Amino acid sequence: MFLIGSALFIVTELLLLQVSVIQCLSLCQEEGWSCEVEGKSVNLLYRCNEDIGWNAVFEESVLTVPDGTHSITIMDCYDVMIPLSFSFHSDLNQRLPKLSINNVASLLLTAAPDTLSIPQNIILNNIHWLDCIKRNTFSGDWQSIAFSNVTIDRIDMYAFAELNVAVHIEWDNVNVNLLDTNAIANVFIEEGSFKIKNSVIETMEIMSFGIKASKIPSRRITFRNVE
Repeated sequence: MFLIGSALFIVTELLLLQVSVIQCLSLCQEEGWSCEVEGKSVNLLYRCNEDIGWNAVFEESVLTVPDGTHSITIMDCYDVMIPLSFSFHSDLNQRLPKLSINNVASLLLTAAPDTLSIPQNIILNNIHWLDCIKRNTFSGDWQSIAFSNVTIDRIDMYAFAELNVAVHIEWDNVNVNLLDTNAIANVFIEEGSFKIKNSVIETMEIMSFGIKASKIPSRRITFRNVE
């Protein structure tokens, strides 16, 4: 009985993995997408090119991804619009471990309607223009938020609010035209740090920062207009 039970368990595991792979391959048949399967994990990549066009616009309020998806990378696009909300085909309680957006001319992030479906980690790298980070875009529980070489026109009131971060928030070479009142409010990084360096904030309004962290290392930051 033990051997039969073990065999059934192994077969069940293999069937679940096959279903995940099939779901992954069906997504990869869509233009722009490619998938890399490593064991039970799936890494998704969307790369713009001349054949599919230079825009990646995902108008859904929630993006559904294959079970076992470990990361989504979007890169080399002109316009990108993406929600910070993801669901899995069968595991409704699973969260996307990593979202990475690289080498984009114009980016628009849509706040997640359900804080349970936000990614655990996000990396924005080489974003020429992020028009606005709107209210409640970053809230709930995250592991890390990292911006590198990003220009942001405006960070709205409560864009980062009621936010618990386990590891860190990092800004490196981030330029912000307007940091609104209470733009970063009630942010807790109890065990980690808020790191900011090589950055410029053109206008910082009253009470723009409200952060509690064990460390806030900073260097080479310019504030041009502090209200």
